[in-house]
Amino acid sequence: MTVTLERAFITGSIDIITSKSVAHRVMICAGKADKPTKIYGLNASNDVLATRRCLTALGAEFADQADGSVTVYPIRAPGLAGGAPRAVLRTGESGSTLRFLLPYAAALGIDSDFVMEGRLQERPIDELTALMEKRGSRFSRRNNVLSVSGGLQAGEYALSGKISSQFASGLLMALPLAAGQSSLYFSENAESKGYVDITSDVLRLFSRPPEYRGGYYIIDGGRDYSSPGSVWIEGDWSNAAFFIVAALLNGDLEIRGLNRSSKQPDMKIVELAAEMGGKLEFSGDTLRVKKSELKGITVDASGIPDLIPVLSVAAGIAKGRTVILNAGRLRFKESDRLSAIAGMLNACGGKAEIDGDKMIIDGIGAYSGAVLDGMNDHRIVMSSAVLAFGASGAVTITGAEAVEKSYPDFFERLSALTGKRRNVIY
Repeated sequence: MTVTLERAFITGSIDIITSKSVAHRVMICAGKADKPTKIYGLNASNDVLATRRCLTALGAEFADQADGSVTVYPIRAPGLAGGAPRAVLRTGESGSTLRFLLPYAAALGIDSDFVMEGRLQERPIDELTALMEKRGSRFSRRNNVLSVSGGLQAGEYALSGKISSQFASGLLMALPLAAGQSSLYFSENAESKGYVDITSDVLRLFSRPPEYRGGYYIIDGGRDYSSPGSVWIEGDWSNAAFFIVAALLNGDLEIRGLNRSSKQPDMKIVELAAEMGGKLEFSGDTLRVKKSELKGITVDASGIPDLIPVLSVAAGIAKGRTVILNAGRLRFKESDRLSAIAGMLNACGGKAEIDGDKMIIDGIGAYSGAVLDGMNDHRIVMSSAVLAFGASGAVTITGAEAVEKSYPDFFERLSALTGKRRNVIY
């Protein structure tokens, strides 16, 4: 799908999509709870659907309700439907689904084949599988299928914390199901630790939080989760960031459904936007954002990698220089996001350069129009769309269907706030 957008003023109000980061974790805990769990606010993004599909393959059942909620009936009887020897888990391109469910399936003692698509096959997984192999798991790989068998034993787990916090989150959700006590610690400072905090919060909701003591997460295993009965998924700060930056560039927008006490790391967009000179004001769960004169800042990307693509769009027209530090992990996302961001900005007349794990962006005041490659990356596509709000000419995005990974109706919602009809070419 190809989408063309012209500069427009974004105004009105929007109820932000719910968090897929929280949704993954809630579904996984509900999948091995002591009773059914009713979940409100599960969005229909490809990543969320991938986790739902894989949990179903492991034996959970999902029932859509008339009120828009979804009831999760947990995995119960040992063995798979029809006596199948292995579960086949089709993860799509969802890194969260793969990294969370590898240790989970092993802890359940279900031999499983994970079928990966796209760039997920290239994304780092070795540190997690090496740890699991020390605790009873066995792995084999054939083309795009990663197979695990042999179970997962309780014990001590040490992670570097440099590749992905998802490894830690996956283990924290799996080890309560393994018999015995386990510990997990980071041998180096953990990047994106905020996402581990989200995991701990969801585990607390299901009455199985790890104890954090002396740098170690202590996990008592051997029993199912305790369902809270019903869960409401909070709004997604990662996706709210696209509308925040669009309004900063050219708008006056109210964004509803945001939890000001959220543990989501990408809530930091409010702090960073304010530091850049943005006009933002909270009223309850609603954030109002107005067009602002922006200035360059220095940003540490290590804990907020998902914010960097759209924040870079703001930096590209801000006055002065923005320096983004510790951005090396962006190379291992759905695309090489460091290169993709620089390519996106520079194609529209921007000034972005990469220096090792650092990106330097000099503001130019306004972008020119261009044709941009979405890079099969939902965050690059949505950032390219936001760039159009600061461009003098039309911005055309190829491969725009990548938004289905996290925000299927992104363009429809964006168009409704501008009053301009987008041009979609199939």
